[in-house]
Amino acid sequence: MFTRRGVVLSALAAATAGPALAQPPAKMRLSWPSFRASPDYQPYRAAIARMRANRNAADPDSWLYWANVHERYCPHHKAWFLAWHRGLLHLFERKLAELSGVPDLRLPYWDYYADPLLPAEFVAGGPDNPLWADRVGRSVAAALTLEPFGPAHLNFQEGLPGSFELALEFQPHNPVHNLIGGVMVTMQSPQDPIFWLHHANVDRLWTAWAAAGEGRP
Repeated sequence: MFTRRGVVLSALAAATAGPALAQPPAKMRLSWPSFRASPDYQPYRAAIARMRANRNAADPDSWLYWANVHERYCPHHKAWFLAWHRGLLHLFERKLAELSGVPDLRLPYWDYYADPLLPAEFVAGGPDNPLWADRVGRSVAAALTLEPFGPAHLNFQEGLPGSFELALEFQPHNPVHNLIGGVMVTMQSPQDPIFWLHHANVDRLWTAWAAAGEGRP
């Protein structure tokens, strides 16, 4: 079934397609500390710097392009909230791979359950740091809960009783945005580089929930 959002993601895929964006071999996403120590870290930083320097918002190579996609089409409180963001992550990840010159580049994730403090690399250096943004808070400890993973949430999709998708969006997803503040509290939140690590972690939490079994479809 074709939907408006499906067409949008198809258009994005077409806009970012090309030989350099062919489906790469499987490679797991790394936690931020592991990624920070990997050879992919500097190409990742360079690709982000290149995107942020590109002020043509109509160009998929620009940073603002992806923030605008999120503002215009992101579905909140919808039954495809997690799936839509998974598609966005994938397409953005392929663009980073192209611009970084690392064909199998994967976004890292920020495991705030392990460390609720914003990674230092996103705080230091001010505007000259491509990972920096003007933020209000650094700790997201107040957002953390295991409630979405409990026995009350064995159904996935929003709209079903005991929806994991709704619970995860409500917490920790929303409060992480709010506690960081700045552009993260707006629909332009992808302008903050930490957005992508936050949603890579949300995607990981979805996978963890599904793997937990106990009747979860």
